[in-house]
Amino acid sequence: MSRGMSRPDARRLGIVNTGGTIGGASRDGVVRTENRGTRELAAWAAGSSFEVTKVVAPFERMSENFLPSDWHTIASCIHELAAEVDAVLVLHGTDTMAYTAAACSFMLADLDAPVVFTGSNRGYDDLGSDGPTNVKAAIAALDRLERGVYVVFAGRHQVSAAIHVGTRVRKVQAGGSAYATIGSQPIGSVSIRGLVAIDRPIGLPKLPEIVTVPRVDPAEVVFAYSYPGLDYDFLRRGIASSPDVGGVVVVMYPSATVSVTPGRHSAPEFVAWCREQGLPVVACNTMPPLYEFEDYESTRILKQAGASVRTNILPETAGVKLAWAAGLARDTPGIDALDVFGEQVFGEFSAVQPALGQM
Repeated sequence: MSRGMSRPDARRLGIVNTGGTIGGASRDGVVRTENRGTRELAAWAAGSSFEVTKVVAPFERMSENFLPSDWHTIASCIHELAAEVDAVLVLHGTDTMAYTAAACSFMLADLDAPVVFTGSNRGYDDLGSDGPTNVKAAIAALDRLERGVYVVFAGRHQVSAAIHVGTRVRKVQAGGSAYATIGSQPIGSVSIRGLVAIDRPIGLPKLPEIVTVPRVDPAEVVFAYSYPGLDYDFLRRGIASSPDVGGVVVVMYPSATVSVTPGRHSAPEFVAWCREQGLPVVACNTMPPLYEFEDYESTRILKQAGASVRTNILPETAGVKLAWAAGLARDTPGIDALDVFGEQVFGEFSAVQPALGQM
């Protein structure tokens, strides 16, 4: 729904409302989504340099129920909205916000406007809710941020908020300052008074040259998280029975190692089988290492089996990016998913310090 401008000097803000806790309320001890009208959402920008001129709600539900196809829907809504506004605020449930923010970082890398995701730990109208603080901080950040996708979150009533890059953020806890920038620090903050400080600016988003239409329906991706005794035969059967799988992410142990025990517990044998099926395989750590380190023998064997080993990207971001890249390869002749995956788009590959003794 669109609104006319009542302040000619105001910047135009668009809102995409997807539901989640911030769009809901607690009723009988259960948090449920509730429809919020355009007038109510527009009032959230009061006192800022923005005026809400359009609100869209592709759906309103809890984010734990989102599917990869919903990332495409949200990205398409943002893209259409950005043609009419100067900045976009996305209201989203907190549990899977980082996944959607990462997906939109890739699908909207050609967008000229900044996009900020935020949500809340408690319903917006609940006593002591962090919702108003998060929203005010997000709108303040949008006034300073360059194009790109970000997550802005305080997590408590009347405290400062952190500004995270959409490809490096993870929800680490329920409640409080729920998000963290993994492998680095947030790029900025918003004070209680709305003062924005950008401390660690990064480059602007850049699409790989071979990608002309970035908004595609992501392919399905299978995750294989390493743990002692993981049965890769079980994963093989699941992949063989699902023709929609477009790629595989192997999450290695923290030192970038995997099991090479022959047979059903061998990660390299599983990777080799996946490559024979034509599936791209990416291997990454649970989080980027602090310093560079030499490969272990199992890491070398995994590479030889055909895995693209990337130790400097979050596994959730790797999964999202591979789903996007595989979707591009599926829909566009001549595109290789691993070629697209390997190119930096918006800070997803973090810098790793040289090994100790080499600094």
